[in-house]
Amino acid sequence: MRRAFWLCTCCVALLQAFADTAVAAPVELPPISYRAFDGHTETLAPWQGEKVSVLVQPTKTRDPAVMTKLVTTLDRAYNYYAASTGREPAPDHSLNGRDPIAEVSSTCGAGCGRLGATGIEILTAYFEPMYEQIAKDDLYDQIPFYELGRNFWFWSGQLAFKAPDQDPVTTGFAVWMRFESMAAVGVSGAPFNGTPFATFASTVAGLAGKY
Repeated sequence: MRRAFWLCTCCVALLQAFADTAVAAPVELPPISYRAFDGHTETLAPWQGEKVSVLVQPTKTRDPAVMTKLVTTLDRAYNYYAASTGREPAPDHSLNGRDPIAEVSSTCGAGCGRLGATGIEILTAYFEPMYEQIAKDDLYDQIPFYELGRNFWFWSGQLAFKAPDQDPVTTGFAVWMRFESMAAVGVSGAPFNGTPFATFASTVAGLAGKY
């Protein structure tokens, strides 16, 4: 029992070390033509980090300090996921070898992430409030951390439920790892639909017993 506890503690410490590893400041690149998941194209300005690139609407003025916070935090969250799963997503929707996180006018939900592959999109209606919450209160919306859980899901063949059963596993992984990754990189969560983040996280944790 003591050995198992020691190993668990070491694993947690190792994953935390990956998340805490310093990452370089992002580089703002010239606008590009981005092809979205649903096929439409938009002109977006990439802020390129070490592992992710955050692509934003170029018509809005961005504070480099805020974009640095956002990109470096997501770089560290990416590193946490990679250390936790032992692998990285397939380079499906990629930009200069980075996982693109794009602000778009339309996608499959508030956020949309490729399963087991790179590529995340966030609707402008959710991205802009996320940016403002970081700028004003240093609070982070949960959307990109959840969608990274889609990128880093590699076990559908082994673990996903088959029709006609509903599958709680694939989504459950992203739900759980969203909170774990945010804790690992040390950010405070923004309110979820007006609910304080701590209350939201506690409510979600309480759903585990229903599965």
